[in-house]
Amino acid sequence: SSAHYYFESKQDILAEVFGRQAKTMTDRRSELLQSALARNPLKPDLREILRAFVQPSFEITRADRDNVVNRLLARLAVERSGAFHEIVSNAFIANDLQFLDALALAAPQLDRANVLWRFHLLTGAMIYTMSGSGHLERMSDREISHSAWESAVEAIVDGFAAMFLAPATAPSK
Repeated sequence: SSAHYYFESKQDILAEVFGRQAKTMTDRRSELLQSALARNPLKPDLREILRAFVQPSFEITRADRDNVVNRLLARLAVERSGAFHEIVSNAFIANDLQFLDALALAAPQLDRANVLWRFHLLTGAMIYTMSGSGHLERMSDREISHSAWESAVEAIVDGFAAMFLAPATAPSK
């Protein structure tokens, strides 16, 4: 009953819990992004921008022994409910737009649609990696673990740096 005193619905509770975790993550991302942009504001380093986006997600959630935050994020990301999409969007949209602008500076050969699609694929790969599905471990016969977050960050940064440096594809809407 005390939960209903402070929150009107389950979605409100979820929005508060998720919003707090997201704020910690987006604050750290913004801090790292601003450092990267300060070093070279006209042509920022692509790998630094990617690392600024990816690394805080793994840093903040690695202390979560039961992987609750990662599983919640993965679940919300694929949930069809408009209310859940709004929770995720409200938590990340301003921060995502900062990164889209920085990535556009670092990859000037790409139009906005290409930057958006590549960023979308980046977030999907990151969320899937953080979800802890165990698929990577099974495919690698346990040689690779999603819990080795430093390796995961570097693999994502390396792969997506190459993707963002690749020529633009046909305009996609």
